[in-house]
Amino acid sequence: GEGSAFLWLPELKEFSAWSSQSSCSVCHTEVPKKSPLLFSFNSPIGACATCKGFGNVLEYDPELIVPNPKLSIDRGAIDAFEKKMMSAARRKLKDWLSQSDFPSSLPFSELSADQKNEVFHGSGKYKGVFAAFRALERKKYKLHVRVFLRRYQTSRPCPECECSRLKKESLWIKLFDRNIFELCKIPLDELQDWFRKYSTKLSPAEKLLAREILRQIESRLQFLNQMGLHYLNLSRLSKTLSGGESQRINLANQLGAELSGTLYVLDEPSIGLHASDRDRLLDALDDLVLRGNSVVLVEHDLDTIKRANEVIELGPGSGEAGGNVVFQGSQKAFKNSQSLTADFLRGTKNIPIPKRRAPKDQWLSIQGAKENNLKNVNLNIPLNCFVGVSGVSGSGKSSLIEKTLYPALARVFESSTEPIGRFSKIFGVDQIEGVCLLDQSAIGKSSRSIPLSVIGGFDEVRKLFSQTSEASRRNLSPSYFSFNIPGGRCETCRGEGYVKTEMYFLDDLYLICEDCEGKRYKKECLQIKLRGKNIADVLNMSVTEAKIFFSHSSNLLPKLQLLEKVGLGYIRIGQSSQSLSGGESQRLKIASEIGSSSKRNLLYLLDEPTTGLHVSEIELLIRLLNELVEAGNTVLVIEHHLDVLKCVDWLIDLGPKAGKSGGEIVAEGSPEEVARKKTLTGKYLAELLKRS
Repeated sequence: GEGSAFLWLPELKEFSAWSSQSSCSVCHTEVPKKSPLLFSFNSPIGACATCKGFGNVLEYDPELIVPNPKLSIDRGAIDAFEKKMMSAARRKLKDWLSQSDFPSSLPFSELSADQKNEVFHGSGKYKGVFAAFRALERKKYKLHVRVFLRRYQTSRPCPECECSRLKKESLWIKLFDRNIFELCKIPLDELQDWFRKYSTKLSPAEKLLAREILRQIESRLQFLNQMGLHYLNLSRLSKTLSGGESQRINLANQLGAELSGTLYVLDEPSIGLHASDRDRLLDALDDLVLRGNSVVLVEHDLDTIKRANEVIELGPGSGEAGGNVVFQGSQKAFKNSQSLTADFLRGTKNIPIPKRRAPKDQWLSIQGAKENNLKNVNLNIPLNCFVGVSGVSGSGKSSLIEKTLYPALARVFESSTEPIGRFSKIFGVDQIEGVCLLDQSAIGKSSRSIPLSVIGGFDEVRKLFSQTSEASRRNLSPSYFSFNIPGGRCETCRGEGYVKTEMYFLDDLYLICEDCEGKRYKKECLQIKLRGKNIADVLNMSVTEAKIFFSHSSNLLPKLQLLEKVGLGYIRIGQSSQSLSGGESQRLKIASEIGSSSKRNLLYLLDEPTTGLHVSEIELLIRLLNELVEAGNTVLVIEHHLDVLKCVDWLIDLGPKAGKSGGEIVAEGSPEEVARKKTLTGKYLAELLKRS
């Protein structure tokens, strides 16, 4: 029978088909050979051929192509056609418009659906806007063309695999009634229960074969749930995880390894964690110690420090004023020491509660927010106030603020074309003049960005050097002292200070430029000195040193004083902005905003601005944010740090839990009002307010 046979069963009066081939006996579709790679979207064996295992495909988005529908086509509604790269496509569009009776002077939003369809998909001889983009795709081998096209594309679910990222053949194979994609969509706590039930349905022989695999699965799911990540699922993209979630996943992986005699070093594991999640994390770290491991934490959180057996304090200050071990000893000895952290730990120093809260007269409201796990949330933000948004990790804070509120406002003020989370209505936009997201991303897109240029002081420094007697004699302009353009800069490294050496099969090497020795400037430029210092010497100064050196400059001194005020007196004014930490970058942005005295009536959004800050620096941060409010702006922070939450004028608490159990506003009002609510945040906030 060439591997096939039919069996006649008289008692059932039917044929039974049998085959030694991995194929369907009816349609003869062949089932692929089972292997682990068949279930991996990172392998061509298992990945969907349409989306290459990404789960989505890129499509041209009409909303990105026409970012401002209030404009007419004549006035440049089609943004891409206003660029030089698509000038030919613009001419074709104008030719078609001139030969038709299309109402191109009307605002794009007032065109009918059929008229918009003609613009995008074409009519008659005109092929449409989408066709122009597809024609440009022929030059996608050029980087700048790919970048240009990507600006007008949005990722959509893959129509072939429906976001599973796998071939359909991979999804044919099931454990009882579930394929691998269906299992990966189940929340971790439910998935753990499913596998427990699954193991009871196995035969003795199957249990023997699957025993070790099931033990490993059970162990990892248990630790993930123990870390408070029960609301996540295995198909969640890593890039969408918060810093705290990533930390806990890594820790759960280590716990699952069940090692002993190992030294674990964790850098601020409490970042992004609610107080309740932090306590769960500390319990897990205690388990690691009980297994015979050593755990070293770099941490600022006072409650975490209280749980340590041994404390090492570095300082006494930042930058050149630090770098010394000022204390090392037991927890008891540390509490009685004279260090700055110990003062806050004992309570001799603390962040005071404001004596008054700002009035709530005007409001900004976004209603019916439904992005991710949000359950039709109505968010009301009092303007000209310091506002806090709290809640456990995964309760929906980022979905509400960063994925819904910010892109909605940014689209109104034409400052961003990012996708907007689902919502119904927005009110009060006319009461603000703009929105600004101050996140912890690096400032500048290259190493040429320096703190001095971010605060707008580099122009003044170059101007002062051009006014020296030697520069005047040589007739040198301020631009000569820039390392961004030809002139006084070193042309060997083009003002970078280093030269990139490409390495085959290895990461590129960055070597200090031999001609300028990393100073970025020619020898002729370095001969010009301002009070005994050349331009490279000045850029190598700390903010505090530069403040003294430029004390005579009325334009530069206030900017440097502002950097010192935000706690950045130790950074070099000419160091690369990309070398700054997230907390330093955010404070530099805040200093830049405070220095722009003309900015008023803006909404500032900050996501966990206390990351990487000592408690004394948090007190400084709160003062800075209140300065922005006093200048006539609104500041909204997503935050877990209770010392910040107790100082806001208005607090919005999301929950009650994470994932599908969250996504609701469970309390809002003053910190004292929220503390009286029976929420997780209210519980910890009440304890802090009582101590304060």
